[in-house]
Amino acid sequence: MSKGRQRGFSLLEVLVAFFILALSLGVLYQAFGKGLHSLTLSGRQTRAAILAESLLHWRARLGPFQKGDVEGERDGFHWRVEVAGYAANGIHYHLFRPYRLRVTVWWEESGRNRQTQLETLQLARL
Repeated sequence: MSKGRQRGFSLLEVLVAFFILALSLGVLYQAFGKGLHSLTLSGRQTRAAILAESLLHWRARLGPFQKGDVEGERDGFHWRVEVAGYAANGIHYHLFRPYRLRVTVWWEESGRNRQTQLETLQLARL
């Protein structure tokens, strides 16, 4: 048997491999972190839209419309329901009166204020 070079990795090769591994894991961690943040934000926006829609239906079914605002808070979301008269230029209504319903839901996420808003027109008998 002849004496040859020993097989294996040198310390420099091992350090370079660990450096490349650390960079790769850092990039993957950052990508997963951003994805998780986006998923959380999307979930909160969906919950806010569902709350806004339920408040819109609640106010539409409540009965006679009166101009004014109603505010509240639920599950970390703040909300406001606004009822206002709606006047279409030059159109006179004899049997019904249109009202504009607007629901705004807002919350704070990652130090930023975010909001969702829905609006519709409802007819009420005179």
